[in-house]
Amino acid sequence: MITRTINRAWVVVGTLLTVTALPLVTFSVINMVAHEEVERTSTIPAAELSGLKVDGANGSIEVFADDVDVVTVVARISHGLRETDQRTEVVDGVLEVSSSCPLLSSWCEVDYRITVPRDLPIDISSGNGRLVVRGSDAPVEARGSNSRVELVDLSGDVYATTDNGNIEASGLRSSVVVTETNNGRTRIALLEPPREVRTSTDNGSVDIAVPRTDDAYRVDLDTDNGSTDSMVATDPTSERSITARSNNGSLTVGYLAD
Repeated sequence: MITRTINRAWVVVGTLLTVTALPLVTFSVINMVAHEEVERTSTIPAAELSGLKVDGANGSIEVFADDVDVVTVVARISHGLRETDQRTEVVDGVLEVSSSCPLLSSWCEVDYRITVPRDLPIDISSGNGRLVVRGSDAPVEARGSNSRVELVDLSGDVYATTDNGNIEASGLRSSVVVTETNNGRTRIALLEPPREVRTSTDNGSVDIAVPRTDDAYRVDLDTDNGSTDSMVATDPTSERSITARSNNGSLTVGYLAD
């Protein structure tokens, strides 16, 4: 009698679990079958624009500056049962490019590849995905939540931050470089002496390299756990400054390799 009662209880529990899980399984299968990838290309005359702003939910954002007079936006969009929202529009002279995910979508991603003139200011952010900016002479802002940030061949002021991910900046001619990451390594290499470099990380090392010139710097390095090493000429009264902070990680400032 006891065994029969226990078996009956397990049957009831199993039935309830099956009934509860069946709609979820069905939705997942339908969502998978409905998966689709499309590519959209938009072109906008650069003369109409004062800046570029990109806000992505999931996916990489790559911005390449070149000698062009139009902005070209190529969006590779991944849809599920419900379409991923993707917009490209000019608002008050700023080209705003954005994507967002519908509720309960297993497929939601937009990868952007954007070409802009070298003098167009750039402001990009992503929830999840790699951020890349190359070749710009204008100010650049790059913000990520879970993003690796790559900055290459820039000469305008730079501001870059990410919650989780490395920041890699190389070939910079920028006067001002400011970076921040909670978890990740930071590497900054400058081809011309900067006026200000300021960087911080909670967990990760920092390596800063400047060109070997007669310039001296006010250097301020501080880490709770890790080594500090400054190998550049210093002057506490210099107008050029390098500041680095870390809770856990080594801090190094030196010259570019010859």
